[in-house]
Amino acid sequence: PMVKLQQIVRNNNKILIFTNQVRANIQRGFGYGAPETITPCGYALKFHAGIRMELTNSTAIKESEEKIGTWISISIKKSKVASPKTCKVPIIYGKGFDNAREIFVLDKELSLFEHKEGKLVFQDSNMGKNTENNVENLRGFLENNPTIKAEILRLIYAKRT
Repeated sequence: PMVKLQQIVRNNNKILIFTNQVRANIQRGFGYGAPETITPCGYALKFHAGIRMELTNSTAIKESEEKIGTWISISIKKSKVASPKTCKVPIIYGKGFDNAREIFVLDKELSLFEHKEGKLVFQDSNMGKNTENNVENLRGFLENNPTIKAEILRLIYAKRT
């Protein structure tokens, strides 16, 4: 059935996403060997998938004491297109991916912004104070200035490749 499904998806130029839960294989008896992980669908998805990713919760994102999101570790386990990679992305509950928080973290690694007098500056645009809790101000600035956001994202992609 998977081969037929693959042909239908390919002929219609679509993408098909399966979500699956991994479970531990409970060994019977004395449990010789390493406990393998199994999936409810068996091994069919492993062999037919073009890209297989594993998502795991990493750390919580908190504002004051309230948990508002989580950092998700994404590991590419199999890819027919590129080499396997790993990354972490912030996800805010009810909103999705948090570009502002990711840009704020990437600034430390890639030096995206100038740091003048305790403020973040990008191309003569003041984006607010340079503190750990300034993600909300940065998010608001980026939402109000989509051209600057696009330029920052372009700069990130250029520095990453």
